[in-house]
Amino acid sequence: MPTAQINWLAFAILIIASFFELYFIWGLLFIYWSVRSYFDQTLYLITPIYRGETPILYWSLSTLWFLFGIWYVISDGLPRLGFA
Repeated sequence: MPTAQINWLAFAILIIASFFELYFIWGLLFIYWSVRSYFDQTLYLITPIYRGETPILYWSLSTLWFLFGIWYVISDGLPRLGFA
């Protein structure tokens, strides 16, 4: 599937998830962004942040995204599955 189609599909899923208050899907996206940034050594906030140039900011933001993802999955996803 071409990149543009994947992005449009993800966009539609996020809009639908937000409408139905399925925030654990946003949590999965935060975890994906964090893991992806680890391999790319780059993440984006307002401008690109490179691990080699600003490692403290890079790791702080990557960790924050990962923790947000875990938080959303636990606080929204687990109750929907009957675990909390």
